[in-house]
Amino acid sequence: PDGTHLSFMSDGSLGGVTGWQIGVADIDAAGDLTALRRVRFDPDAFDEMLPVWSPDSTRFAFILEKEGVLQIGIGRPDGSGLRRVGPTTVDRNGLGYAWSPDGRSLLISRRQGAVSLWSVDVATGEATLVEGVTDKVPAWQRLAP
Repeated sequence: PDGTHLSFMSDGSLGGVTGWQIGVADIDAAGDLTALRRVRFDPDAFDEMLPVWSPDSTRFAFILEKEGVLQIGIGRPDGSGLRRVGPTTVDRNGLGYAWSPDGRSLLISRRQGAVSLWSVDVATGEATLVEGVTDKVPAWQRLAP
């Protein structure tokens, strides 16, 4: 969001693990690439994928797959501070997520049989089932002042 970093995912090997991996590129004011690094939060995870930056650019949420179970992870762009939050699923297409505009919560849709929608407090990890169902990636927008 602040224009200084770009996150992406790529398929390849990092530390002997094959699967989707997150990368972070540093971008200068002219738009030039100044650094590129792979980020690994859990060395035993098969996939870490689909990073979405927090509104303040200090961390991102992503899907982490370990032993066939998928869950949302939150961490800093240097690969530290991993926190797993919200519901889990075994459905490879079963999670969608979006940051709240203030960065304090994530809205997570989970598909595993039935679809459910969860609000997760990022600070505590507390997940609350909310009314409303979507099998799409949720969106959360602030009200204009």
